[in-house]
Amino acid sequence: MAGGDGGVPASSRWRLGLAHCPGRFRSGVPGVWRGPIASTLSNQFGSRSVVIVGGISACIGFLCASFAHCLLHLYLSLGLLTGFGWAMVFSPSISTLSKYFDKRRSLALGIAFSGVGMSSFAFSPLFQMLVETYTWRGALMILAGLELNLCVCGALLRPIRLREDDLFQTENAAKHRSLTTLKKLHALLDLDLLKHRGFMVFTLSFTFINTGFFIPYVHLLAHLQMLGFSSLSGAFVISAVAVADIVARLFSGWLADLRRIPMVHLFFFLTFTTGIIIVIIPFGQTYTDMIVIGIVYGFASGAMAPIGVSLLSKIVGIARITSAIGFLMLLESVGSLLGPPISGFLKDYTGDYTMSFIASGLVIILGCLVLPMLEIFFSCSTSMDVAMDKQHQGTENEDESPVSGEVKQPLGRLSAERCDQHEVTNGADLPPGVMSSQVICETPSPATHVCVVRYERVTQACRAW
Repeated sequence: MAGGDGGVPASSRWRLGLAHCPGRFRSGVPGVWRGPIASTLSNQFGSRSVVIVGGISACIGFLCASFAHCLLHLYLSLGLLTGFGWAMVFSPSISTLSKYFDKRRSLALGIAFSGVGMSSFAFSPLFQMLVETYTWRGALMILAGLELNLCVCGALLRPIRLREDDLFQTENAAKHRSLTTLKKLHALLDLDLLKHRGFMVFTLSFTFINTGFFIPYVHLLAHLQMLGFSSLSGAFVISAVAVADIVARLFSGWLADLRRIPMVHLFFFLTFTTGIIIVIIPFGQTYTDMIVIGIVYGFASGAMAPIGVSLLSKIVGIARITSAIGFLMLLESVGSLLGPPISGFLKDYTGDYTMSFIASGLVIILGCLVLPMLEIFFSCSTSMDVAMDKQHQGTENEDESPVSGEVKQPLGRLSAERCDQHEVTNGADLPPGVMSSQVICETPSPATHVCVVRYERVTQACRAW
């Protein structure tokens, strides 16, 4: 049976979902191992060099794919080479952009992410035109040339060094000075992020969200054709999703930077709305219903992208954003790999897309329900970004001791090793309520060492967290 289901046999929709995985393999699943590698290389050699190398790799991948004679060749060229290149571009670019901005970070990310919606809107007809004019091999060669523009973009990434970067690297240098090579590699990859409770909560939520997030992009057009809509009408619905996506990315970035609504609450609302609207998709029957549903879905899902990255920088701190994006790509890509084939299987089993969309929406809502745990993290957090955000909003009591800070104690000619072993108790030097301290050594001159004690005020309710 074909035709009514977009020309795909009724028993083969799970294969279409599985066929969608190579696309995720190129765009999101490079994070399975390449995301952390790209982040590590960016931390070590800088974003500019890594992005340029990524552009070259993506170009070579498309060029090799134009000579492919079987599916394996496409997996090796587009999956490995191009996927590796895109991973090398995405993580360093987004992390560098996050470091460029502070007060307008979400808006800057929204403008950057709006390019995704614009390309989705314009690329499909452009690629079809290239295939009709030059065949698919010629089209891939042209795309290979276009990928070299990534090198130009990488060259425009101005290196930037923040105070938070210096503090983070000084801390790591003092902490890992005498460690073995294996432990130094552990520090270079910043594997401590996997023990960061706030980051792991956010990653768990994002993994559930990604499991159902891409399902409308995979099956919505075929669902519309099953309802009896023409290909042209279906294309208009998809276009409505893309336009709403572009507007939402810009609007949400602007709204988040106003700081009138806590970013966690805003992300929760958008995620919940996305899940609900996907559940509603099977109940739309008329063309007007589907246009409205498409606009709401495009707006809610599009608005999540800039807010998600801004929220991640609040959780881990701007100094660790590069590593955090890499590990997020690693872990959340599991969901984006499993979602399409499972939804296709549900369609084959039930005969329509009702259960596929309902299950996808419920999984997103499940990820949304994990987010309130971040409220506990932010209430107990001692990261510099969180403290500054509270001060900016005027929510911190001036009579209370600060959430976090540091005390510098000159140690004369004592060695750096002695500084590392220096013990600090809750005495006159530190504010009341200090539960833990972190000691590192700075050397302003060869003869003088300064022991820097970074403290955190933790309430009784936060000890378990």
